[in-house]
Amino acid sequence: MKVKFYLKNNKSPVEEYILKCQKPVREKIIRQIRYAQEYGLRPEVLDLKKLRSYPIWEIRIIGKDNIRLLCCQKLNDVYILHIFAKKTMKTAIKDLNLGLSRYQEIFDN
Repeated sequence: MKVKFYLKNNKSPVEEYILKCQKPVREKIIRQIRYAQEYGLRPEVLDLKKLRSYPIWEIRIIGKDNIRLLCCQKLNDVYILHIFAKKTMKTAIKDLNLGLSRYQEIFDN
């Protein structure tokens, strides 16, 4: 699998977020991205969950950071659509909507 970050005007908001994180958090994120690269988006992968009623997956970085990556798979490519720090039990609608709009951009092209 090949992992690609969502791009808007040749900039990746996901990559910018990762670069701003402290080194231990960045390492956790990169480790989870490598799992997605190696195994793809499958329910057997730890800390990976298909969002019910949505066509996107959630990579969970659990701990005091509680970071989530919204992603999808198109053929042999895994697209990381959005990354955010989760502060409540439920994923915020604005984060889901942003992930879904980026999903639509990728699949419409």
